[in-house]
Amino acid sequence: MRTPIIWGDLIRQLRTEHGLGLRTLAARSGLCRTTVRRAETGKDVTVRTLERLLDFYGYDLDAIKRKDSGDAL
Repeated sequence: MRTPIIWGDLIRQLRTEHGLGLRTLAARSGLCRTTVRRAETGKDVTVRTLERLLDFYGYDLDAIKRKDSGDAL
């Protein structure tokens, strides 16, 4: 059985791996700091916000969802 993706944990992990603070990620991704924090805590995050944050790191939300569901890429 696959472990479901916890989007907030993934966003936080990517941010810390890249040595970025909330303000820096927010500024570079075009989002406000509060939006990034809410995405990391899983509170009221939109798909568009997830797409913008993942795109910043070079990831594609649809590809991640397909891989997580077991579909071939």
